[in-house]
Amino acid sequence: MSKKRWQVFPGKNRFFCGGRILMAKQINVFFVTLVLLLGVCTLFFIFDSQYLCAQVHWTVPVIAGVLLAFTLLFLFRTSFSDPGILPRASGDEALFNDRGADSEYNQSYFIW
Repeated sequence: MSKKRWQVFPGKNRFFCGGRILMAKQINVFFVTLVLLLGVCTLFFIFDSQYLCAQVHWTVPVIAGVLLAFTLLFLFRTSFSDPGILPRASGDEALFNDRGADSEYNQSYFIW
């Protein structure tokens, strides 16, 4: 069986589930974010949602739950996905990206 590319060139990332999940080297930031997010939302649903359900409308906690689900979904998607590799620009490309193709210095606005 041949080795996967992430096994040959591991880099600074951590791989889980046979290379399907990629995480950054500082995994602590993800867990701190997850604990803080779930902690605050748990406190909201325990204490505030009962009042909001009774006094305002029952849809307020439902909307908060939907927003929590979307927030967790996108947190997991960004944490477990490959950011891609941005190759370095050559000297000519870097010069082109810094000033543009036909840019000139504007004396009145002090910009390129």
